[in-house]
Amino acid sequence: MRSPLAFGILLVALVPLSAAAQPDTRGPYTPDTWDAGLVAADLTHVRTQVVFPTDAPAPGPIVLIMHGNARNGSYHMELARTFASRGLVAVVPDMPCGIAGCDHVANARQVLALLDWAAAQGATSGSRIEGRVDPERRALVGHSWGGLGTFLAASTSADIDAWVGLDPEEDLGAALRAAPTVMAPGAELMAAVDGVCNGDWRSDVFSATTGRPHMRVTVATSGHCDPEEPTDGICDIACTAGSRSTTPIFRRYAVAFVMCALGMDASMQDWIGGASFEADRASGVLTNVMSEGLDAFDCGGAVVPGTDAGIAVDAATAADADAGIETDAGAPDRDAGAGFDASAARDASAADASGGPPPETGGCACRAAPGRPLGGLGLSVFALGLWLARRWAATAS
Repeated sequence: MRSPLAFGILLVALVPLSAAAQPDTRGPYTPDTWDAGLVAADLTHVRTQVVFPTDAPAPGPIVLIMHGNARNGSYHMELARTFASRGLVAVVPDMPCGIAGCDHVANARQVLALLDWAAAQGATSGSRIEGRVDPERRALVGHSWGGLGTFLAASTSADIDAWVGLDPEEDLGAALRAAPTVMAPGAELMAAVDGVCNGDWRSDVFSATTGRPHMRVTVATSGHCDPEEPTDGICDIACTAGSRSTTPIFRRYAVAFVMCALGMDASMQDWIGGASFEADRASGVLTNVMSEGLDAFDCGGAVVPGTDAGIAVDAATAADADAGIETDAGAPDRDAGAGFDASAARDASAADASGGPPPETGGCACRAAPGRPLGGLGLSVFALGLWLARRWAATAS
């Protein structure tokens, strides 16, 4: 008969193996950060940081993470480090913006230009990421209007292999109009609490993006600011607070979906319609689930080991996900604003690499000065302006 001590040692040895597979925990590689300064992107220059693994055995795919309005890349550094610790090269820009509004179409061009820049850096002698970049695999992750900018980028480029929206926010029907031309697998990770800064990205955007694996879930009790890590109380005040305990859930499914879509880790299959996904759904962590074509995903043939232990998931309630479109009963729908034709403004012009940084011409993360995030007053002004715009749109309709 085995002694209690031996049983305890066995249990301790097994727990990290199970928990390490959780996508929201750090992987086996060591992340480092390169501040690349101002990078030419379309017709502007964008301050950009790159988080990359120093000891990964092979070049990694590029994932660009775009923040929301009145924010900057620093609010998504933990997500970037998690990606890098699992073998990806994360590009984290401070996108240009003005308090008067965001130019989402320009953001989309800037995003694609930054992906091309990162691919070129991977082949440039002396670059901090020389030899570390797989230019053929590219993914986009965006929060709020960063979700919209990256979605529009995915609608204009066949080079995008995965898109994830972290409580993405619609703007006058731009996402709905672009949806039919988005071919990359996608995930919409929605916040449960509607506030000033969210609530317009309807489920009809999901329905309009057909012919590819994609999913839409709501993270229970979460607010619009919870995908950020780190975040601050200013965002909660401006956009309505949720629950900080939900932040790892956004990170969990962003990492799982991107790694699965890029075919990087077979264990991610468990979180994309598999047993662990169903366990989160059964426990109420995920609600309002919609999915299509997830059974077509092949997350890869190898399992990437993890190092940090996460929260154990009870898979006893797991069940296989349906292959067709699946919708939880009672999923709320939201009204879209008046539409505009985003495709009319798209321009494939090359990035202007000459001279110093030009005046900022629009984007989704207002900044008070280079290298400094917009303060609480600016964010509050933005939130007030957004609320007034929505009241005006509602009155006009």
